[in-house]
Amino acid sequence: MAQAFTDPLKLRFHSDDEPAEKVINYWSHDHPLFLTVVPPQAKNNNMPTDDDPITVCHCCVRPISSSTYYYSCKHDGCSFTLHKYCVELPRTLQQHALHQQRDHPLHLVKLVHTFLLCDACDKRCNTFFYECGQRDCYFRIDVNCAFLPKIIKHEYFHKEHHLVQHTGPSWISRCKICEQNFYKHVGYKCDACNFRLDLHCALKSPYSLPHRYCKGGHEVPLMCPPIEDHPEDFYCEICEEEMNPLIPLYYCGKCKNSFHIRCLSRVYRYENYLREGSLNDPYYHNHPLTFVRRKKPSKEVCYRCNGDINGFLFLECRTGNCSYCLCLECWEPHPEHI
Repeated sequence: MAQAFTDPLKLRFHSDDEPAEKVINYWSHDHPLFLTVVPPQAKNNNMPTDDDPITVCHCCVRPISSSTYYYSCKHDGCSFTLHKYCVELPRTLQQHALHQQRDHPLHLVKLVHTFLLCDACDKRCNTFFYECGQRDCYFRIDVNCAFLPKIIKHEYFHKEHHLVQHTGPSWISRCKICEQNFYKHVGYKCDACNFRLDLHCALKSPYSLPHRYCKGGHEVPLMCPPIEDHPEDFYCEICEEEMNPLIPLYYCGKCKNSFHIRCLSRVYRYENYLREGSLNDPYYHNHPLTFVRRKKPSKEVCYRCNGDINGFLFLECRTGNCSYCLCLECWEPHPEHI
C-alpha cells in the first residue's frame, strides 16, 4: 500500500547517526530512558504484515519502528518510549506560522489525564503538544502539526504548481477534492489557480487502499478524471451517494467499484491519541475491551460503523474466539474513561 504522509517529525528531524547518550533523563518522565536500536527488518516495515500490535512513540504516536533509534523505559510496568528525534524536539518555538500572534512563543507540554483538540487539524491529542504561554491566548497544536511542511507538490491533485500551507476563513477554505470547509484549520493552497486542499486530501490520502468490496484482494488506486471504462453512473460503494465524475476518486477497474476519497481514506480523529490497557463498558460489549493498534485485514472492520480500523487505535475483545472490534469514534467514553 502506498502510505500517506503521516510522519512530519521524521521528515524534519530524523537522522541515522547513533546518539552519544545511551541513557537519558527526560523532562516529562520519572524514570531513566535507555537507547534501543530498531532491528533492520522492523525498520523497513512500519506497518507489520502479521497480526502483531503496532508499538508507537509516546510523543508523536507514530510507529516506533519508523526510526533507527529510540529511547525506552525499563521500569517494571512502564511502556514509555520516544523516538530519538522526538527526544530532541525543541522545548520552545519562538514563533509559528499558524499562530496569528507571531510574537508569542510556544512551549512543549505533556498532557496528563485529559485531551485537547489541535488548532491545526481539529483532532484529539492527549500526549505532547505546543501551547502559547501568553495569558488569554489558547492556541495549541500537536507536535505533528507543528512541523508540517510549509510547501508541497501534489502528484495527483495539482501538478502545475506548488501548494503553500495556509489557514483562512471558510469562504476561501473549501477543499476542491472532498468539498469540505476547513475553517480556521490548516490546508494548502495555490492562489494562482484558486485551488485549495484540506490537510487530509493534501497529505493523508494514500495512492492506493484495500477494501473488502474488492473480492480479489487487490488495492483500489486513487485516480483522477477522466476514468476509462467507468459505468455511466457514479455511486460510492460505501455511502451509496452519487459522485461527482469530475473530481478524483478511488476506483477499482477490475470490480468497477467507486469510492469517495473521504469514505475509503478515513479521517480518524484519534490519529494522535494514545491509550493503553483495558476497560469494561457493558453498554458496548459484555467482555473486557483492550486498546490496541494493529495491522488488520481489510475485511475486519468496526462492528458499529463498519469503518476501517487497519493501523488505527481501536478497542478489541480478546475473550475466547470473540472477534468484536470497536473504533474510538464509535466509543463514547464516560468521563472516567477519557
